[in-house]
Amino acid sequence: MKRNALLLTAFLIGLMGCQSNDGWETLFDGKSLDGWHVYGHGKDYNGWSVDSGVLVFDPEQRTDAFSANLSTDKQYTSFELSLDWMISEHGNSGLLWAVVEDEKYEHPYHTGAEIQILDDGWTEYVTERGDINRAGSLYNLIPPSKVVSKGDGEWNNYLLHIDQENNQGFLDFNGERVL
Repeated sequence: MKRNALLLTAFLIGLMGCQSNDGWETLFDGKSLDGWHVYGHGKDYNGWSVDSGVLVFDPEQRTDAFSANLSTDKQYTSFELSLDWMISEHGNSGLLWAVVEDEKYEHPYHTGAEIQILDDGWTEYVTERGDINRAGSLYNLIPPSKVVSKGDGEWNNYLLHIDQENNQGFLDFNGERVL
């Protein structure tokens, strides 16, 4: 089965959406994992849960060693996504899109682009890999134009705009255009 989908992986994510009468579709209802699945593994959420209205990944609650990359059930092409996220100390994750879900691809990053979600205070990681791997980068390709991330345990916001028809996009990170 092939599918382009918005893929989301993070240690702690709060998805924010405006009401549908504003033209926004809420992806996370704050109560359940309805509308989501784990890439390549269906509804076995493998460490994902909802806690106090927040989508949470706890690696200690994983049920299997397979991937725990959370993906929307619905396909999106051009979109704008507002995402509030918090990461743990030394946390490393990402927001992916244009992912092809097919059993021949073990991981979503084999097909999709990724905006890095990272504890930028993890200086060893950033120093070793460079700015093209810090929070707000187009992972391993383009660094953010400025560093605006907050520390581990603090909320950050991404506003990601993707126009696949015109091959354009941008990322506002904590209110600052960085890509």
